[in-house]
Amino acid sequence: MALRSETPIFQPVPSTGFAEEAFSAPPDAVNIWVGDQRSVSSLHRDPYENIYCVIRGSKTFTLLPPSDAPYLAEVWARV
Repeated sequence: MALRSETPIFQPVPSTGFAEEAFSAPPDAVNIWVGDQRSVSSLHRDPYENIYCVIRGSKTFTLLPPSDAPYLAEVWARV
């Protein structure tokens, strides 16, 4: 399906019934991130639940337990 110039960018999100069932509530946010084999994510935390889908290839995740949070605090260095 080709997008036409009059297609609004921000449209209502289609039903997220599967997410509502999984999390027992509607999602707080719905995002899409698009990349290719060169995409790299730095260590970070996400404030929302995530469902990740790889269309082709692979993605490696390193998940850390919540007990490691004190060791991962963001620190700003003075220059």
